[in-house]
Parts: sequence; C-alpha cells; structure tokens
Amino acid sequence: MGEKKNPGIPLDCVSDGGAYNPEREKVRELRMWEMSCAEIAERLGIPEGTVILYCLKLGLPVTGACRRIPLPSEDEAWLRYRRREPKYANCPVCGEKIIQPLIGRPKKFCSRTCKNKFWNDRWRAEKEKHGRQAVCENCGEIFYAVNEGKKPQRFCCQDCYFEFRYGRRE
Repeated sequence: MGEKKNPGIPLDCVSDGGAYNPEREKVRELRMWEMSCAEIAERLGIPEGTVILYCLKLGLPVTGACRRIPLPSEDEAWLRYRRREPKYANCPVCGEKIIQPLIGRPKKFCSRTCKNKFWNDRWRAEKEKHGRQAVCENCGEIFYAVNEGKKPQRFCCQDCYFEFRYGRRE
C-alpha cells in the first residue's frame, strides 16, 4: 500500500499519439538547442538515422537552424482575444489599472469620466483635422464645419441658428 503509482505519461511529451520515449524527447530537446543531427547522434550514442527519424516524427527540420519562432503579431492578438485578455491593462487617459469584469466585454477605461474625456478629445481632434473652418452668420465666431451634406453649415450652434431665424429668445 505504500507504493506510489505512476502518475502517467506527461502530456507535453506525447507526440502524435505515440507513447513517451525518453530518447526521442532528449533528441527534441537537443534539436531545439540548435544542435545538428550528427552532433546529437554522437552525444547520445545512437545512429544518425534514428535521430533523423525522430526529428521527422516530431516535425522538426533535419537540416538548418531549429528554434522556436515567435508568433506573428496578428496571431498573438488572436490568442489574446481567445484567452479573453484585454488589450488595455491600464486606462489610456489617467494610467490607472483597469479591473476587468469576469463576463462581458473587456473594459477600456477605468471610469465614465475618463471615457468621456477620451472620446471628447478625440472628437475635437477629428473635427479640426477633417472639418472646414467657417464663420457663424449670427455671432461671427470661427468654428469647424464637419459632416456637411448638400448645404454648408452656417451656424456654430443651435442657439445661434434659432436666434438668427426667430430673433433673440427671452
């Protein structure tokens, strides 16, 4: 009863449904350290053909450099999305750490105030970038006319429009 049971085959060592083979895993480890098949065969004392066979079974290249290649940025973003890791760990406005909810969409801002400040600043920047500078026909103030349709924008705000059209409200 005092015997320990074998915990089983390590999952990271199983390749393509095959059983655990310590010799093959040693070949994989040494190949990942960029050793050539001949060097591995000499070091382990096994035929070079066996090393090549293990490399082919493991999907490793037989010649040339063999190292782990980092994922491209698109794949990293996809994996981050699948693991539900947020793109933003800190608030882009104040820099405060964001506590993410367990369910639902990840938060981008720490508070409603920061969210409003971010989008208002962005809206103003877009307006200046894409808008046409115009002069209000009522008060003479310079403003940026954005998203104009067929008619050009003539007034800076709704109050100026009503004042111009109906006279001063009191």
